[in-house]
Amino acid sequence: LISGFTIQNGSAYEGGGIYGDYSSPTLNNLIIMGNTATNGGGIHLRFSHSKLNDVIIKNNSAAEGRGGGIWGYTDTLRLEYVTITGNTSTMGGGMYFSFCFPTLINVTIADNSASNISGIYYNNESSTNILNSIIRNELYGSFDLSPHQTANFSYSDILGGFEGEGNIDADPVFTDPENGDYTLQAGS
Repeated sequence: LISGFTIQNGSAYEGGGIYGDYSSPTLNNLIIMGNTATNGGGIHLRFSHSKLNDVIIKNNSAAEGRGGGIWGYTDTLRLEYVTITGNTSTMGGGMYFSFCFPTLINVTIADNSASNISGIYYNNESSTNILNSIIRNELYGSFDLSPHQTANFSYSDILGGFEGEGNIDADPVFTDPENGDYTLQAGS
């Protein structure tokens, strides 16, 4: 269990803030910010069974590689109440998944940037279940799926829209995104 503090200004080839390999970490009540790596600027999880709850992943960089916020090459990954914003990379500004089967519940992925898919980049076989989440990445797309990848979205706000029960494509009305506040205004 890693809980209750900020991980910042780290630098590594993989996982500038956190590198998990064949592990089962629970990350709770953390801020992971300002870290750099070639792959997984904020977090790199490899063959890990990880749980993230109440985590902010912001302003990390994998400028020459994959996954500005998170790179997951793993069996399972569960994110709840996670905010992923302002991260940059070549592929998958917010997240990059390869052979990964994540579940995202109440997750906000917004204002990340990449030269190839700014939100979630899927590579190889991957399947995602996404519930009550917001994906709003305007630069180079929110996500892209190939025939061997699946995403099941429900009750989520997806820029560009996506099939599924209760999904919408609408301005989420963030409180103050210019200053890093991605909570929702009343009436959102």
